[in-house]
Amino acid sequence: MQIDVRTTKKESLVSHQNLSSKMKSTNLKIAIVAAFTLFTLASFAQTVKYHGRKKAPKFIIKDIHDSTIDLSALKGKKVLINFYRIMDCPVCNIYFHEVQEESDSLKQKGVVIISVYEIPAVHMRRYVKDENFNSIMISNPDGSLYNLYKVRNSWWTNFKNRMAAKKKNYEKSKAHYEGLSDEISGDILIDENGKLRLAYYGKNFDDHINVAEIKKECE
Repeated sequence: MQIDVRTTKKESLVSHQNLSSKMKSTNLKIAIVAAFTLFTLASFAQTVKYHGRKKAPKFIIKDIHDSTIDLSALKGKKVLINFYRIMDCPVCNIYFHEVQEESDSLKQKGVVIISVYEIPAVHMRRYVKDENFNSIMISNPDGSLYNLYKVRNSWWTNFKNRMAAKKKNYEKSKAHYEGLSDEISGDILIDENGKLRLAYYGKNFDDHINVAEIKKECE
């Protein structure tokens, strides 16, 4: 029996092309599912209520005035840690000023406010030097505190936010992006015993927990 080698090679090539096409199709489907999953995770806020069942991660860090802030030393007080991005973005800082408006009330409830930004201290000092904010101001451009409290970052959500801002013709900010630039907001409330009360992880960089809910949790 004589085999046509040319025909066999042709059939083999077609078979290989079909297999390659199926693999590409499968990889594309996997990529689409992965992208959809990331989009979903980046599009929804999440509130976790611990009710004092879990210890808050401890940290010792310098504030922007070079004073040492030790979370353990704040035991006996409630601690509210707000995670922000940059200071010169008016959209990002709406919530900061909302918290400041309620800071006297929170102070009466024994709450210490810590505001964490992802930009260098030198830039933060430029914005707060003439202000008297009721908050410990922390510069954390390396993201160590963000990571410690699992405040996730999302380049996809950051991209969507930038496109939305551009579409609305927001004035271009002279923002300093020496930090991570793609962080999403987060709010952590710690009770008097150094245990987590609740954690709120925003769906974008200006999404924070309602201040009224914080005050309710501090009752």
